[in-house]
Amino acid sequence: MGIVFGLMAAVLLGASDVAAAKVSRTESSMAVTRTALLTSVGIALVGLIIVPSVWTVRDVAVGSLSGLAMTVGLVMLYRAYALARVGVVAPTTSVLTALIPVLVAYLRGDVATGVAWVGIVLGLAGIALATYEPPNTMSNSGAASQGSGRTGLVLGLGAGLCFGSGFSLLAETSNQSGLVPVVAQRGAGLIVLLFVALPRSAPVFALRAHVRTVSLSVGILAGIAICFLKLGFRRGPDGPVAVATSQFATAAVVFAVVFMKERLRPIAAVGIVCAAIGVAMMSLG
Repeated sequence: MGIVFGLMAAVLLGASDVAAAKVSRTESSMAVTRTALLTSVGIALVGLIIVPSVWTVRDVAVGSLSGLAMTVGLVMLYRAYALARVGVVAPTTSVLTALIPVLVAYLRGDVATGVAWVGIVLGLAGIALATYEPPNTMSNSGAASQGSGRTGLVLGLGAGLCFGSGFSLLAETSNQSGLVPVVAQRGAGLIVLLFVALPRSAPVFALRAHVRTVSLSVGILAGIAICFLKLGFRRGPDGPVAVATSQFATAAVVFAVVFMKERLRPIAAVGIVCAAIGVAMMSLG
């Protein structure tokens, strides 16, 4: 059941990513993110009414650390996208997002079965294949362009480490906490981004009606997704649940093909099949 929750989180995160990426082309990405985070805090608070939850200092602290890690990862990811091709950065970020919780679970002694391990490997490979695009041919601008691309990849690695750490920290919260860590995570992220916005003249929240509506939708989807992720960690092993949730990159590719009419490359189709088989094997394991 935990992997089912992880897959539901992946689908919702994939949809929110596509919507956020599209609207961020016409509005400050930070304003969109802050609006979405504020909305997701509200979603998490509503979730407290549905899911029995217990407030403890430890769970709030760990949830807040998870939020800080994921917010830093988000900032690094946006910067990486500005410096290097999205299709080159995204696979590395997505794979590390899945791999870190798997390694943490292994070090804790949460050893998966052989079938589950094969599924994890297939799931990671599926993410990489589904999101990979060949890098641009090196331009004539020389070392400066090459250096920017390398910097983008390094930032992508950092983003993956941050997201993976955020997932792992969320998994460390107690089952009795319910959705309290999600409220702390989303709230901490919002506070950080508001603090970053203070010295800038950019809008704190999305101002235009259309952008604000989409940003609110992004926040609703992402908020529900993180709630599902926390419930998934309560119901299943951390590693497979994290890998299932990290299929949000694969889900984003599918949504882009269906709703944005982007062309599905053969290697991406192979990746989607690998991801589906991998998740099925994790479920069996």
